[in-house]
Amino acid sequence: MRRGVPLHSAQRFLEPYLGIGYRLHYFNRSAIISSIQRNVFLGRDKDKKFRRVFEICFTLLSALECEHPELLESYLDAMSKEHIHTQVTLRVIGHPGWTAKKQGGSPREKFMHLMRYYATLFEESYRCICSVYVLAKSTFNGVPPPTEITAFLQDKVTKYTKSLRDDSGDTVPTLPELCEGCNAHLRNSINHGRWKMLKRNNIQAWDINPNTNKVNWIRQYDEKELRDEVESLRRTIDAMDLAVLVKLNEMCNQLKGIAAISPGFYDDEVVESFIEDVTMEFGLFADSFSYDEASDTFTINLYVPLNLDTPQETEIYEGFEDGTPPNVFKMKKYVHEAIVSHSVLNSLLVMGRCLHQYSSVILNPTADTSTWTGDEWIAHETDLGTYRFTRAELEEFSKGNHAAVESALAPLANHTLKITTSGPSVPVFP
Repeated sequence: MRRGVPLHSAQRFLEPYLGIGYRLHYFNRSAIISSIQRNVFLGRDKDKKFRRVFEICFTLLSALECEHPELLESYLDAMSKEHIHTQVTLRVIGHPGWTAKKQGGSPREKFMHLMRYYATLFEESYRCICSVYVLAKSTFNGVPPPTEITAFLQDKVTKYTKSLRDDSGDTVPTLPELCEGCNAHLRNSINHGRWKMLKRNNIQAWDINPNTNKVNWIRQYDEKELRDEVESLRRTIDAMDLAVLVKLNEMCNQLKGIAAISPGFYDDEVVESFIEDVTMEFGLFADSFSYDEASDTFTINLYVPLNLDTPQETEIYEGFEDGTPPNVFKMKKYVHEAIVSHSVLNSLLVMGRCLHQYSSVILNPTADTSTWTGDEWIAHETDLGTYRFTRAELEEFSKGNHAAVESALAPLANHTLKITTSGPSVPVFP
C-alpha cells in the first residue's frame, strides 16, 4: 500500500494540484493512498464526482490558508483530534460491505447494519469533516469566524448542510456537491425508527414533519439501493477527507519536528494498526502484540529486518481503454542507513500518545543477523534486549522531556538498519 502501483496511483491523482514528485509525509501517506485507491484507478476516476468534490474542498482550504492561515491551522488541529475518533467508531462498526460477507446474517440484520453505518457516517464523520468547509465558505462570505472553535465544530449537521446549500453568498455560492449523499429524510427515518420490512429484500422508510406531524417523505429500498446511499455519502466524505489530509501533508512537510497522533483512548486493534504503519516508516516491523489485563501492560515485539541494500527500479505500465499505447513510468527505490535507537525513538514520538492508556509498555526488539556464506544464507536472530516504560515516562517523553527514554534505549545506538524508500514516478518517453 505504501509503494508500487498504489503510491504511483496516488501521485498521479495529485499531480494536477501539487506537481510531479509530490512528497507524501509518513504521517498521512497510508491514509492518502487508501482514500485514492478506493475511488481512483491509476489517476482516472471511478466516479468523477469524487474528483469534483476534492477540487472544491482543496480550493477552499488553499484559499483559507492564504487569507487566514492561523484560523485554518487552529481549526484543523481541533478538528483532527475529533475526526480520528469518528474514524475509529466507523472501524468498530465495520464497513457494511465486508461485514456482511464476513458475518452473514438475516436480511433484517443486513438492513439494520447498513442503516446504522449510514447514520454514523452522517452524524459523526460527515458532520466533523464538512465543518471546516462550512467555516471557509462563511468566512469568505463575510461572516465573522467563530470565537469558540470547539462549539462550532460540534454544531448540528443540519446547520452545516443548510449553510453549504445557501446561495446568498457573494464570494462563495451554493455548494451542493459537498452535500452529495446527505439524505436528511433517510437519516431521520433511521434515528427515529421510521422504517419497516416489506419483504425479504425490501424496506420502506419514511419521515414526518415535526410541525404538521404528517409524512413528508416516503421511499422503498432494496439492499443495493440502500448500499448506493451509503457509498454516495462515503465517497463525499472520502473526497472531503482527502483534501484535509493533503493540506495536513503540506503542513507536515514544512515542520522541522515530527507529527504525532492526538491523545485519547484507542481500541487495541487500532493501536496495533497504527504502530504497524508508523514503525514500518522507520525501517522496523511490528512482529506481534500482546496485552496483559492484570498488569495493564501492552507488549510490542519489534523486528529489525535484513535489507540487502539494493536500490531498485520498477517499471509500471499505465494503459488506456481506447487503445492508446501505454505510458511507462519508473518507480525508483533508495536505501538509507539509520540507527535502531533513532528509529525506535522516532516511532515513539509519533505513536507515543496512543500508548498513554496503558500502565506500562514493553518493547522487545529483535534483529535479523543472518549471514551469507557465498552458497547459502545462515539464519540467525539477535535479541536486542527488553525495554519497559511506565505511563508517566511516556507522558513526559511526549511533552518533550526525552532524556530518560533516550538513556534507556542507548544500547540500541550500537545497531544500524537500512530503510528502503520509494521515489516519485518518473515518466519514461519512447
